[in-house]
Amino acid sequence: MKEELKALKGSDLTVMLRNLNGFVHKINYYGPLDSTGIMTALSKFHKIPRGLQAIPTAKKFMEEDTQDGKVFFVNYDMKQAEVNFISKGGSYNKDQQASVLMYSRYFGGGMSSPVFQVLRESKALAYAVSSRYSAPSRLDRSYYSTAYIGTQVDKLPEAMAGMFELLNEMPVSESNFATAKEGVLQSISTDRITRKGILNFYHAQKKLGNQVDLRKEIFEKVQGMQMQDIVAFQQQYLKGKKVQAGCNWK
Repeated sequence: MKEELKALKGSDLTVMLRNLNGFVHKINYYGPLDSTGIMTALSKFHKIPRGLQAIPTAKKFMEEDTQDGKVFFVNYDMKQAEVNFISKGGSYNKDQQASVLMYSRYFGGGMSSPVFQVLRESKALAYAVSSRYSAPSRLDRSYYSTAYIGTQVDKLPEAMAGMFELLNEMPVSESNFATAKEGVLQSISTDRITRKGILNFYHAQKKLGNQVDLRKEIFEKVQGMQMQDIVAFQQQYLKGKKVQAGCNWK
């Protein structure tokens, strides 16, 4: 790869750019023109050959399994230690999205979350800490549980042990759950997708196989959720899962 990059010339890249219109493609438009105006502009400025080439098959990169419990160390000249925990989950499931949002907001999404309250406020083991369960952007990608700790080097073992304990035995707080629930509902209620964002949102949902805007369904599910639903989600998808860890310190 390094040799190929060094061998590239500016002329090679310009030729590639000029040939892009020769492949099958789509055009998104946001603006004041009507359909007639758009077609007129495209006919004048968007020059394409008669026959378009098929887009080459993308190289598929397999997601690495995290169940081997590997630990990666990076030695930087720094006074603190930073640790990232990663655990691969299952494939995308639109029916899980309400639980995914609620778990991430409750467990590690703010100053009232168990991760923040226990590791930073109560035990003073971290200057920065967070955790979330992230949804994939495409159907061929997976969910990932990610967590982060920034701490002093001498507190690293205890901080890591504390994070592992929380990931496996999530504290239960009805008041914090109510706060998280209110936050998710308010976020969905006030979120507005406008202008060219509508096109971006449409394509993002299409990559996940969604034919409709799921926010209405998610909002209704979150309204009916109880603390026990988040506990059940955590026990099924996170408890006991091995993780990979990446550590930076010197």
